[in-house]
Amino acid sequence: MRAGRTSVSVALLGMVISSCSYAHPEVGIWPEESSSDSDGLLLLLPLLALGLAQGSAAIAADEEASCESTYASAIRAEAALVSYWRFEDISDGSAEDELGRNSATITGTPAAVASIACGGQASSHDGSNYWIAPDNDTLDFNFNEDFAIELWASIPSTQLGSGRVIVSKWGAGPGYPFSVRYGAGSGDQIEGLRFDTTNAPQINTGAVADTGFRHLVFQRNSGTLEIYLDGSLVTSTADTTSASTQSAGDLTFAAQTATSAALTAVLDEIAIYNAALSQATISEHYRLGLNL
Repeated sequence: MRAGRTSVSVALLGMVISSCSYAHPEVGIWPEESSSDSDGLLLLLPLLALGLAQGSAAIAADEEASCESTYASAIRAEAALVSYWRFEDISDGSAEDELGRNSATITGTPAAVASIACGGQASSHDGSNYWIAPDNDTLDFNFNEDFAIELWASIPSTQLGSGRVIVSKWGAGPGYPFSVRYGAGSGDQIEGLRFDTTNAPQINTGAVADTGFRHLVFQRNSGTLEIYLDGSLVTSTADTTSASTQSAGDLTFAAQTATSAALTAVLDEIAIYNAALSQATISEHYRLGLNL
């Protein structure tokens, strides 16, 4: 893509040179004999500068589009992918699941902002709007089943309270397969947990700096719960659930219900898998999201 766009600028440069040569065939591009010839060339220089600037802008736009395409392609290529929400067009209050299984609708007013993950749009939340995808068995991971929740999020430290929901399938019970929350416990931390009506294993990151967009993965990996931040494993613990963790509750982003655990944040590129991701895959997704 870079080479193709660079050729635009080169072509514009060639056009200017050609026009200069045509106008002054006897003396060449830099005629010394005529001041009017030099003046004519000077008039063409702004056009050359404009062409080069347009070419550079096109290169940057193509790199951003290519990055976005590469990241999304990497997510879609994962065989275990169950659902994937990119929030590219949410103006009508719906967030399409790219796999067509679990599209979500918003409660409140949709708000789109620029995303860090290779450009595009992200979903902005101020505590009054959140997404709901109806209950679906594809999201009901049982106590003995691996899964992964992956997303990008920018979460300010100032919240309406503790235990703010990022992504959750919790509500109707009896247990729940996963809930990812912010500000649970003490400090500004990210927490992952699940519940089988008796056991409620949970892990948290400890204090997380409010530094803008972060890449987050919460997963169950062969009986171990793990949290990754920005491509690196932060913490893990044993998954002690031993009975059903399935729930009839809806999947929600940025709140539990209209009156419960509402989050102030920007969320993007939410993906759910029915298997754990390898550390190498998580690191690669983080790298691709930043176009590194």
